[in-house]
Amino acid sequence: MAKSLHRLHGTTAAHLRRGLLASAALYLAGAAPAFGQTTAPIVFGAKTDTVASDDAMIVVTGSLINNPGLAQSSPVAVIGADELALRQSNVAEDILRTIPGIVPSVGSSVNNGNGGASYVDLRGLGINRNLVLLDGMRLVPAGPVSAVDLNSLPLSVLERTDVLTGGASTTYGADAVAGVVNFITRKDFSGAELTASEQIGEKGDGNTWRTDLTIGGNFGDSRGNALFSVGYQRADPVFQGDRGFGAFNINAFSGQRGGSTTAVPSFVTGARNAEGTDNLGRSQIDPATGLAGATTALFNFNPFNLYSTPFERFNMFGSAHYEIADAINIYVQGIFSKNRVRTIAAP
Repeated sequence: MAKSLHRLHGTTAAHLRRGLLASAALYLAGAAPAFGQTTAPIVFGAKTDTVASDDAMIVVTGSLINNPGLAQSSPVAVIGADELALRQSNVAEDILRTIPGIVPSVGSSVNNGNGGASYVDLRGLGINRNLVLLDGMRLVPAGPVSAVDLNSLPLSVLERTDVLTGGASTTYGADAVAGVVNFITRKDFSGAELTASEQIGEKGDGNTWRTDLTIGGNFGDSRGNALFSVGYQRADPVFQGDRGFGAFNINAFSGQRGGSTTAVPSFVTGARNAEGTDNLGRSQIDPATGLAGATTALFNFNPFNLYSTPFERFNMFGSAHYEIADAINIYVQGIFSKNRVRTIAAP
């Protein structure tokens, strides 16, 4: 029995070897013309795709999807002119904060720590790790931290805003680690446009007013364009005390009402108990007894803080460009912005 199996195994192995050699010879004989074949179209419904036989690359030629972000490792979010007009925001920071990947930074909703400017913070990496451009050109930063004040940007002349929330430091440098925000202005505006808008909160407060006048025109057989815009924006304050849910400070640990310990009645540090034996550390003076002891009252600072920071701005923007020849353009651009922001730190 073992001898029969051995013969059968040997016979099968010989057939397999002959089969493999024949297959190899057949492959070598047919390999050359196979790579010389042209690509053949394959039809999927109403779409025509092409398959290349040499590297198995599939090219879709009839797709209805037209989004350049799908072909990039870091998609670009685009906010168009229609959405900009619909929101009627006072500053660019209000427009950007709704985009995924952007962390709300110092702006109109920041009270303690707002120095009058507003910034963008991509991915929460810091306001100095975002590159802010206007028509692809860098803007002058507002201070030594190399962050651009978005309050100076004229919203009325913006055509769209492109936001790249992926790293672009290899192209732009270390200040683009978190990404790039590029504000694109109108290039062929012709005519005159006057816009005005007013918004109020649900309680009838927080009035926001904005008006802009933009004029422009083409010249030189449409080879050039000039544009000028002037605008005024104002926003009234909304205090936390104006809303029931913000009237009191809530302790994050106990869930009870909290507040500041640096208030009347005063605190003392290093005080001892009535017997003079134990150091109470930082203690509050009880107004009833005049002795230092445990906290008896916390100061509620919430009503003094702001939900919406008061803001006033007057701005002007002008630009002109002319195409001398193909790929040769001259241009000039100027921005003027006077901002006034008032904040209050709670007593």
